Amino acid sequence: IGHAIFQELLNCKHSISALTEDEFTVGNDQMYMIDGIHNCDVAIFNNAKMNLDWIGEQDHQKIESVIFNTMTATIKAVNDFVRLTMDNGKIKTIIIIGSMAHNHVLNASSAYCAAKAGIAMYARCAAYELAPKGYRVYCIHPSNVLDAPMSEQTITELMRLRSLTREQAESYWAAECPMGTFLTKKEIAETVAYLLTDSARYLSGSDIELKGGQR
Repeated sequence: IGHAIFQELLNCKHSISALTEDEFTVGNDQMYMIDGIHNCDVAIFNNAKMNLDWIGEQDHQKIESVIFNTMTATIKAVNDFVRLTMDNGKIKTIIIIGSMAHNHVLNASSAYCAAKAGIAMYARCAAYELAPKGYRVYCIHPSNVLDAPMSEQTITELMRLRSLTREQAESYWAAECPMGTFLTKKEIAETVAYLLTDSARYLSGSDIELKGGQR
């Protein structure tokens, strides 16, 4: 979503560190921990991988990569975060960025949709199991995001899959947008910032949909 966006929204009241792709290696079960992570009280997971292909034309390795990066890696990382912070005496917040794909059928995205549905259910299970241990767990499901790299990838892939021009692919991607404007990364970050307040504590375990009126 953007490290700087969170720092601005939280007015520097929280110490924020980020794991980059180089530090968080999802391909070999290795997670390089930030110094002092045992003392952290917030973890935000915003990792996913998408590959558009029709069923019957999907490469098995790409299927595994989509599921691992979108679901399995997050589950493992949450497990590590909980193990390392269980005894620090703080109320901890875990926020997972999901997708509207968790309960929508998206073209040529079956593995991605399945992985997002899986991580949504995992978040609900984790919220129930971890509540007595001092954790709050949320899963945010954005709709189409204007300024996200994955949106650009989706448009490019639609051009390939459906033999569309870029203008046609953009129109197809934007077809269901009742508000006439798209969700932004900053709006997602603002939702995250709210979830870090005590006012949101009873939303733990909820699927938080940023639908903008979409069906």
